Amino acid sequence: MAELHDALKLLSPTQWSDVPQDEQELAEYMRSCFQAGELICNSVPPLATGEPFHTAQHHHKRPNEAKSAKEMHNSTARSAAVASEHESLQKHWGKPYKFGADKNPANVALYKMAGNDRHGAWFARRSVHEGLGFDRFRKAMTREIPHTLTFQEGVGSGAVRGIGADNRIEHKDVEGGGSLDVYQLSGQMPKPVTAREFVQILMTTENGLSEKSAADVEGEGKHTPRSFMNVSRPLSHPDAPDRSGFVRGQYESVEMIREIPLHKRKGAASTPNLLDSQSSEAGHGRDRGKTIGFAESRGGDAKGEQLDRGKTREEHSAEAELNPVEWIMVTRSDPGGGIPRFLVERGTPEPMLGDVTKFLDWATALDHIPGPQDDTGATVGTGQVPGSRIPKEADPSSGQAPVAAASTEPSVQRSATTPAAADAQAPGVFSNIASSLENGLETYAPTAVTQGVQNYLRPTHAPIGTETSDSDDSSDVSSLNSFMSADEHRRFPSTHEAGVNGGSSSIRSAASSEITLDTDKKNLNSHEKEVQKILREREKLDQKLAKKREEQESKLKKAQEKDSSEEVKQREKREKEIQKAEEKHRREVEKLEQKKVKELKKAEDRRQKKDEQSRSNLVARERDDFRSQLDSYKRENKLLVDRVEELQRENTVLAGRLGRLDPGVLKEAMEEVGGSEGGKKSSESVGSAKPAGYDQGVFGNVIISQNFLETFGFPSANMQGTMTSLYNIGCFFGAMSTIFTGDWLGRPRQIILGSTIIAIGAIIQTASWTVPQMIVGRIVAGLGTGMNTATAGVWQAETSKMRSRGKLVIIQMANCITGFSISNWLTLGFSFAPRDIAWRFPLAFQIFFTLCIYALCPFLPDSPRLLIRKGKHEEALEVLAALEGHGATPESASVRAQFDVIKDILDREHVNTYSWWQLVTGRGPSGLMRRMILGAAMQCMNQVSGINVTSYYMSYIFINALGISPLLSRILAACGSVDYLIFACLAYFVIERYGRRKVMMVSAAACSICWICIAIATGVSQHGGNSYINGSVAVAFFFAFFASFGMGVLGVPWLYPTEINALEMRTKGASLAMATNWICNYAVVQATLPGVQNLGYKFWIVWAVICAAFIPVTYLFYPETANRTLEDIDRFFETKPGVIIARNPLATQLSRPEVYAEQDAAIARGAEKTGRWDGDEEKASGGIAVEKVG
Repeated sequence: MAELHDALKLLSPTQWSDVPQDEQELAEYMRSCFQAGELICNSVPPLATGEPFHTAQHHHKRPNEAKSAKEMHNSTARSAAVASEHESLQKHWGKPYKFGADKNPANVALYKMAGNDRHGAWFARRSVHEGLGFDRFRKAMTREIPHTLTFQEGVGSGAVRGIGADNRIEHKDVEGGGSLDVYQLSGQMPKPVTAREFVQILMTTENGLSEKSAADVEGEGKHTPRSFMNVSRPLSHPDAPDRSGFVRGQYESVEMIREIPLHKRKGAASTPNLLDSQSSEAGHGRDRGKTIGFAESRGGDAKGEQLDRGKTREEHSAEAELNPVEWIMVTRSDPGGGIPRFLVERGTPEPMLGDVTKFLDWATALDHIPGPQDDTGATVGTGQVPGSRIPKEADPSSGQAPVAAASTEPSVQRSATTPAAADAQAPGVFSNIASSLENGLETYAPTAVTQGVQNYLRPTHAPIGTETSDSDDSSDVSSLNSFMSADEHRRFPSTHEAGVNGGSSSIRSAASSEITLDTDKKNLNSHEKEVQKILREREKLDQKLAKKREEQESKLKKAQEKDSSEEVKQREKREKEIQKAEEKHRREVEKLEQKKVKELKKAEDRRQKKDEQSRSNLVARERDDFRSQLDSYKRENKLLVDRVEELQRENTVLAGRLGRLDPGVLKEAMEEVGGSEGGKKSSESVGSAKPAGYDQGVFGNVIISQNFLETFGFPSANMQGTMTSLYNIGCFFGAMSTIFTGDWLGRPRQIILGSTIIAIGAIIQTASWTVPQMIVGRIVAGLGTGMNTATAGVWQAETSKMRSRGKLVIIQMANCITGFSISNWLTLGFSFAPRDIAWRFPLAFQIFFTLCIYALCPFLPDSPRLLIRKGKHEEALEVLAALEGHGATPESASVRAQFDVIKDILDREHVNTYSWWQLVTGRGPSGLMRRMILGAAMQCMNQVSGINVTSYYMSYIFINALGISPLLSRILAACGSVDYLIFACLAYFVIERYGRRKVMMVSAAACSICWICIAIATGVSQHGGNSYINGSVAVAFFFAFFASFGMGVLGVPWLYPTEINALEMRTKGASLAMATNWICNYAVVQATLPGVQNLGYKFWIVWAVICAAFIPVTYLFYPETANRTLEDIDRFFETKPGVIIARNPLATQLSRPEVYAEQDAAIARGAEKTGRWDGDEEKASGGIAVEKVG
């Protein structure tokens, strides 16, 4: 593959200065390009079907039979296999394009290959044709570009394949290398797109193939077929600046034709491409001015005629010209002007197919093809080529011959519709006119006139330059001119002087004829008088022609003088503009240099200032470390003193017990003297979780109270739903507020603030007499609940050990369900109370849980991770030691190890500072936004599972959807809450054993099944089934749903947001997750009552589908967090895992990955080397293995 792309690089744009000017170097340069071209062409795969060349038969019986592309035959012959190193490259082109027969009549195989230089794809085509011999094919290819130079009609005029030459800038014939030309080309784009121009270097050769392309011919060994190669590269040339009105484009291509040798040429050497005669028609062409003018030649010296006398070479055998020709082209292009590359590539294949037909139509229509350097510009053909344009007359002052000019002697050019004639058996147009005139004169003209005209019509073959005194000779010549039209006179290739002389001779001939006729004017018959009249008219026309020629020549000279003066002015103007642009460029460069110096100086100053600041920070940090070490040594000294006292007490106890020889003496002694500080567990979830569960359950049972409905004017179902759901709006805003207050206040004070707001909301609800007052109380209570739910989980996770973190969160959720169960039983009991006590006391009972939090929270420690982040390292060490237990102190090795791991993660996170705007727009640190979304989405799953349908409206559903009495509905709701609580507690035993992912997926599947069964039961009941039996079935599956939900979907969504977020974003992530929870809660509560009333059993199908969707979402996107520290989770997301983690072992395995344990050990070893803590303290702590917190 690399070899192919290296060869393609030799087609890339180049500078004229990079092209060698020395002939030997230029020949070597061109040979390297042709070798690359051979490799590129051989890399194009052959056509899929066909037969080997040594068994194939030709289709046509005579050479060059085709006169259009339709008459060309798609040959089935295939060329011999190329060298293996070239053949191995064919696989890189892939499969060919597929076209219908109408779009691909020539059976062209078209391929595409991506480029490796970001400049577009390469396209290749390959085809085999019969009907046009190799020689004519080669001549047509060499003539295609020079042919367009003779056309001056406009942009791209005369172009065969869309691009025509405007100017040839360079031409070199290189011995042993071929020929090199530099052309300025142009092509007209579809309106209104600007025309394109191209400056290309074209290198052609007939010796482009090596032994790597040779074929094995039976009985003759290796045989290299005839070939012709054209390599085209974009070029920047000083004589070809950008032109106004054009957009500069470029194309790179290599094009090759080669003969498939069904018949080998007679007299060919081992390499047929090298002709026995070193000159070829393509290399030299015909001598200028040697065109065939008449059907029969009168000899080389005949007046008015010259023969084709090109350099001689051996003629090819007719059989060799029957051989098929294989045509290969590889190209890519860039039209410039900002046209998208995909549009260029999409529009390339079909035009490549169309170019084949255009070229074959043009080539087969030509009877004679001039050489590439032949400036005659005239091609004689059997018919008009479709789309061809007639060229303008050449400018006589330019030094270039006119289009039909060939020499200074007049010669007659054949019509484009007249076949070429080599003998008198094929007369031309002029012969037909002469024959008709001769017959008329013999019938009507006198003998003298008849003889004179016949001498002209049948001239003798006299050498050019022979002078005669016979007046009939001059009359004959002038008669010849009289039969030619004005247009034919313009196409005479003679100079102006020759035209004037011809005109004078014509005048003299006419005068002599007129004198002769006047002598016997009276004896003239009518025909003779008519002839005399014709002669006088001819004389007048000749005089007008001479006059016109003189006027045109005068105008031309004036135009040349004017153009030269204009050119001088334009040159001076361009020089002034260039000088002005150079001066402006120099000034801008000076400004940029000055600006660069200033910027470098500023950067150096900033760097020095930053270095000084870093050094000062380093000194301050080292000072703080030394102070910390000093304090550590003081505490260690005190610890050792205390330890000695403990050992003394142990010795005293042991001495007293040894007398009794009790084998458990040592163990009991350690228990008696061991401190009671270890094993302290956080209990903040007890007080903070119960109010949330109680608040969710109590109002759903209150709104079915008859006294409540009477007090508030029997609100509608929508209003009841609004009063219930606006509590969740308050929760939403309360959770969002902790983004700004959570880290500032700390965890305990945030819980106390939220509980205070809950108490205020409870008082407002208890004292409510109107719907607006009740709504305000609900919103206020929701604000406090939102604060507590967003804070408690984070606090719980940050103070828990990694192997018990999930269990403690499950205990927290069990407390929440305890509050829910209490609300159900309390409202059931107070439903028998008189009047408004039945609903006011349950609402006021929320204050009890606030009092419990007041009693517990002030004495609980803050999160050690938050303390470390705030710089309170000593207090954080105290908390870590208390949470560690087993007599650990702040100087213990295990405590110090945890401290170092947490601080290392915080330091790395602190390096990446970011704002909320950067986080939202995706420019923050990798993984933070994703982690927040995962946490929020899991909380969304918790709420849209349907649990709040039962939490808020279970009694209402039992009454209105299942037709159960109010009392029995309250009893069933209370029993359901107990079922809910029992299975929520059982989740304690599975959350760490099976991990978060498995528990969540199994629980979601069970919930979906329960909803399906509930939908079936209620659907059958609504369509005439037994309402009692179906209602019982539905109630049973409601209880089953409580059990399924409590085992997994209850706890996992509350656990994930506190585990998965980074420390700096943990409070914000938990706040966002809780806000998502409450806003989804609001939506569910708001939609439940209308859904039950309007959808019936279909309402439960919605929840079944949603729960089923949790399974693939959890499997694909959520990593396992069980048995991992919070720092392990940070490390996982630092590796930038993919969005889908189902196949990532670090994300799915249940046990803690070894790599994380090794990283903790490395951090601990680093702390030992820096002297931050002494590893011997682990022995001092009794050698007890401890778990890491978090």
